[in-house]
Amino acid sequence: MIEIFLSYLNQNKYSIESPVYKKYSSLVYPKFIGDRFDEYKNGLPDNFNDFVLRFKNYFNENTPDGADINMSEFNFKNLSSAVVKLDDVTGFISSSERNLYLFFGFFIIQYVHILTIISIRKRTPVYFKEDILKYFDRKIQFSQAAIAKEWEVDNDTLSKWLEIMYQSNPFVKRKRINLSEYLRVYNDFFILKNERKTGDDYFMIPEERINFYIMTAVKGKTYTKSEVIELGFNLDDKPTTTHYTQAKKILSEKFPYYKRINKFPNSWALELIEQLKVR
Repeated sequence: MIEIFLSYLNQNKYSIESPVYKKYSSLVYPKFIGDRFDEYKNGLPDNFNDFVLRFKNYFNENTPDGADINMSEFNFKNLSSAVVKLDDVTGFISSSERNLYLFFGFFIIQYVHILTIISIRKRTPVYFKEDILKYFDRKIQFSQAAIAKEWEVDNDTLSKWLEIMYQSNPFVKRKRINLSEYLRVYNDFFILKNERKTGDDYFMIPEERINFYIMTAVKGKTYTKSEVIELGFNLDDKPTTTHYTQAKKILSEKFPYYKRINKFPNSWALELIEQLKVR
């Protein structure tokens, strides 16, 4: 997703050392930190370039063992070359405080960088995620086939997910959906129901659910019925026919969708797994 954003923004044009970049990042960064990380702002650098430099040094000193990623290889003059690496970072984050700092450091860099580039292109400061969505809704759209591929399911399964979630597929006669629609659907499928946020703190992960989202980053967005049963019954081997029968009996009444599909988005999978564990 970040790579898509940056490709539309022609990111290679922008160096964080250029006067125009410094001008707008100096406006965007303190506003972003004040709005999202106000309780931590006294411990953060006053300007974005200093934040990037400090984070680069912190990353090099705290990169987890075995991580196939080296911040020193990144070209910080063109920050986009580092920004697109967040997906690589999620491959080795854990619930340790050190690695979560790495993750959220990248998150801050991504957001401020994209807001800064949009500000440059619009020639006025842009501060909020709503402005990002408005900007990209006119430029980025997705086919349902592309979404199905990204979410590791076939087109028929995606259609069933949409029917289950919204009573009918709201995009059945649409060739494309825009970015705002995509993010709303993503939120419904892949963010735990009790933790969905609508305010500016929507990206903050509750501490007790950190392991769930880390597992998502490492494993992927979907679970098969076999995986749900294995985890729910805490099996060491593949589930047997008896296990499938037991799971169907336990889950079908409370979760009617269980019988309709064989692959589940992770938010649904977790509720199924937890139901089996407390059977």
